[in-house]
Amino acid sequence: MELLSRLGTVLAYDRPAFGLTARPLTWSGENPYAPAAQVSQLIAWLDHLGVQKAILTGHSAGGTLAVETALRYPDRVQALVLVDPAVYASGGFPGFVRFLAQFPPFRRLGPLLVRSIGENGIDFLKPAWHDPAKITPEILEGYREPLKVVDWDAALWEFSLANGSVDLVSG
Repeated sequence: MELLSRLGTVLAYDRPAFGLTARPLTWSGENPYAPAAQVSQLIAWLDHLGVQKAILTGHSAGGTLAVETALRYPDRVQALVLVDPAVYASGGFPGFVRFLAQFPPFRRLGPLLVRSIGENGIDFLKPAWHDPAKITPEILEGYREPLKVVDWDAALWEFSLANGSVDLVSG
């Protein structure tokens, strides 16, 4: 962000299920973890800040959000920068997992499965870096910090369940 800020204003969007944002586990109305809701939240945040048009940079699951936002609001997106985007046509889970997730016992197991990210995340992180030797203690702490937010695991599970197949084809 520091290097990009030399070129213009840089804003970091922190959305439900990621970063340091609160993780609601109950809600009325639209699921805050669903793709359409997350696009609406991003646009509302830009409106709140008075940003009419932005260059969206999306990393991992943020890549899907950036693409969906550009497709739904092309007048609000000047350009996209996608960094290792996690854009999948079939969503994150196979159909049988989505079926099982309807049942309360399985829904309670989901966060336990997700929690393994917190326990094994560093081992998962190292192969993702071109040069793992450049992963500093500060960078590691940056990855660990969101895992300290209350209900991070349950929220990531809710996000995973809410993100099924996506249609990223402009109409």
